[in-house]
Amino acid sequence: MIINCQPCIQPCIASQLCFPYFPFKLSSYDLTKLENIIVRNPPLQKGELLFQCGDRLTALYVIRSGVIKSYKVTSGSGKKQITAFYSMGDVLGLDAINNLCYSTSTKALDTSMVCAIPFEPLERLSNQIPSLRRQLLQLMSRHIQDVQENLSIVKKSAKARLAAFIYKSISNRCRYGFSPSILHLPMSRTDISNFWGYRWRPLAGFLTTCNDVVSLLLRVVTLLFMITIN
Repeated sequence: MIINCQPCIQPCIASQLCFPYFPFKLSSYDLTKLENIIVRNPPLQKGELLFQCGDRLTALYVIRSGVIKSYKVTSGSGKKQITAFYSMGDVLGLDAINNLCYSTSTKALDTSMVCAIPFEPLERLSNQIPSLRRQLLQLMSRHIQDVQENLSIVKKSAKARLAAFIYKSISNRCRYGFSPSILHLPMSRTDISNFWGYRWRPLAGFLTTCNDVVSLLLRVVTLLFMITIN
């Protein structure tokens, strides 16, 4: 849902966050067209919903800051199953394009800034700008790859799943020029256990011994980032 939105102001995040992975570049004229349809939502406070499962697709959302979880409520038992955690630069709502309704619910885990890209104007604009259409296709392809990676990680141990998540979070910070030495994870113990399908007590035991591993990951990611920019 897009409510009380303001037009996205310069410099727009479109070129920095909305489509950060792709080699295709929009001309300044086409980028301005894209910026004109992007709207900036008021900050989501902790516990606020962005959209709910079954809501009609109105927009794709790009996270500017904060962390948002997606989840489904299982029929019958009514239990929640967390499907993903999203942070800066991630795009939400891609899986709704097929049926034109959101397949999960999303809730902010801390104060989060989100920009909305209204879907119908985006669809019309992509028909006018071939390079934008290619980027959208690649964005959806990237989403599919992420889902496949998550499915492969699910089969691994809880330690491996946690390490993969930490690595992805650190890499994401590096991609946007932030220091990897500070990693904010606002998930609760219950959310962590739910997402990784692992009881908290043994996972907590692992966390108490993973400081060296995290430090090593930080150094490796920092080194890779410095090599990339140099």
